[in-house]
Amino acid sequence: MRCIKLLLMGMTVFAGMFLDCEADSPLGIAWQSNVETGSQNSRETQQPVLLYFTTDYCTYCRKLERDVWSSPAVSQQISENFIPVKVNASRDRFAAQKHGIRAYPTIVIVSPDGKELGRYVGYTSATTMQQRLSGALSKLVQPVVMQ
Repeated sequence: MRCIKLLLMGMTVFAGMFLDCEADSPLGIAWQSNVETGSQNSRETQQPVLLYFTTDYCTYCRKLERDVWSSPAVSQQISENFIPVKVNASRDRFAAQKHGIRAYPTIVIVSPDGKELGRYVGYTSATTMQQRLSGALSKLVQPVVMQ
């Protein structure tokens, strides 16, 4: 009986580690981890950078990863239009301080020339995230004035 309990406990711990890894890297979004590399890629591709600031202890960050980043529509929109960079502020405090991050999750969208296009703090739904991403992209397109 004791052997079965130990086996079940070990399986539970292993399953928990697997679930955490899956939530940490949602399918569909190829997250970069270096802000400077992401910014350089942004200048080269002329796509804005999506900076996702998270921490090891952030419950709503895990919910965002599970419910929003894993949404096919959101992950497609990000993959096609943004340079996604995931910054774990528990490990990279400098990047979080540099961008004035005070709460988690925080998403900051930056144009290829370094201008902030949007800053969103806290959890949001997939639908609202799509609207926010579209709004940030619309700031990149300058209207043509006809005379």
